[in-house]
Amino acid sequence: MSASEEGMNAAAPGMEPHPGSCPTTSEVIARLTGAFPPGSGFPTEPRIVAELRYLTRELVECYRREGRLDADPFADPANRKIHCYETEIREIIHQRVVLVTGGAGCVGSGLMAKLRTFEPRKIVCVDTADADPPGIVYCREDIRNWSALEQIFDAERPDIVFHLAAQRNPGLAERLVHETITTNVYGTANVIRACERAGVERCVFSSTGKASRYHTHEIYAASKKLAEWQFATANRTGRTRYVAARFTHVLNNSLVREQLDSWIQAGRPVGVHAPGRLIVAQNVVEAAQLLLNALLYAERGRLGLVVVRNLGWPIETLELALYRIVQSGRDLPVYFIGLPRGYSEDFFRGQVDWRFQTDVHPLLNVLESADRSNDPSGTMIYSKLEPFEESVLRRHLERLRGTVEWEAMPESEMRHALYQASDDLCTSVFEAAPPEELLNILHWGMDTDTSASGELPAVVPFLTRALEHPKLGTVHSNSTSETLVP
Repeated sequence: MSASEEGMNAAAPGMEPHPGSCPTTSEVIARLTGAFPPGSGFPTEPRIVAELRYLTRELVECYRREGRLDADPFADPANRKIHCYETEIREIIHQRVVLVTGGAGCVGSGLMAKLRTFEPRKIVCVDTADADPPGIVYCREDIRNWSALEQIFDAERPDIVFHLAAQRNPGLAERLVHETITTNVYGTANVIRACERAGVERCVFSSTGKASRYHTHEIYAASKKLAEWQFATANRTGRTRYVAARFTHVLNNSLVREQLDSWIQAGRPVGVHAPGRLIVAQNVVEAAQLLLNALLYAERGRLGLVVVRNLGWPIETLELALYRIVQSGRDLPVYFIGLPRGYSEDFFRGQVDWRFQTDVHPLLNVLESADRSNDPSGTMIYSKLEPFEESVLRRHLERLRGTVEWEAMPESEMRHALYQASDDLCTSVFEAAPPEELLNILHWGMDTDTSASGELPAVVPFLTRALEHPKLGTVHSNSTSETLVP
């Protein structure tokens, strides 16, 4: 072993274990942060790596004392299923033509495998990947290419469409702004236009829980919100019946787990964004079942939203990293990267409806929860997208298109146009909302005990301006006496 390798595996001076010492988890995390502050890059100096390694061992012991790391944190969501309404789905799909955009991906492949069991007349897959799934009419095309998409719909005449194609990586979206906007916003516009032109009966949109945010300046989340709002407009004005299924972290193509495992396999320090960052997860079978069940909720009017009711306990990404390291049998350190673009927005406590004390749901916001109901099996929740002003959406779609169609447009201008769309549509949603609900959101959201940064959440000014809007009139002091929940 070389001197440098020996240094990488030894405890740093002054960091040797002390008999009887038993630091708390928070103390070890504070020392990890101090040893290599977030945003410092990648740790390479042997002394620092050795210190991080020692502290990681201590952190593992702390977690074990708390009864953690004994089981895979993803064990519950990995095996979970929801009820699938197979008889009703078969009536819709049997001997019909079904088209899936993004079908070569993880969820798309799982969906198409399940679709075969309902014996459709034909399954058509539209994707940019180099694939040739058996028994599928495969069209290697980009949904951003309108003429190609138009030809596919003209040739195949689908009855049912599942729209899954998207740029799905939040971190990558911040680096590929043009690709993300043109795919998630205008690729979606092409799919809607093709559905209406071809007389498609039902279309299910694969959305994200990040779209439940009232306001966002993250490229991925904002682009998916604009996609939902386009479907909402088409569902009110068009012929096709649309519905959205919101997903969270899908384990079978988990970006988090893939990154952790690649670092572990390479034997390098393992980066985690920050301590206390939580995710909820589901598996690909569950995702396919949700998409299929969504067909039953495609109805005209306000856009329907379906989500898995029980997403289990949130999982800490730091715990997941430690578990994967322990399971690998390797002595590797963890360090905190910091929150990059795409993952930097704090959870806003006013996002979820705290009246559902035992059934708080992270993928539906307060305004959407007003219409929520459980499906007969009790494994899904059905709700509807909150109202907004469609003229605001149309205006911003035109402006945004102008920025992305000009090849020389700076990325900063595209960002600004998307941010402005998110800002104005947030204002539109709040101005259409009942004032007592806005007060609930403000009340829950300003709970200082849950503030991650101590700063005023970005959505709060939009709430206060909406409450001051003339059309709301005077909000009496007793108007929320039966609504607010401490």
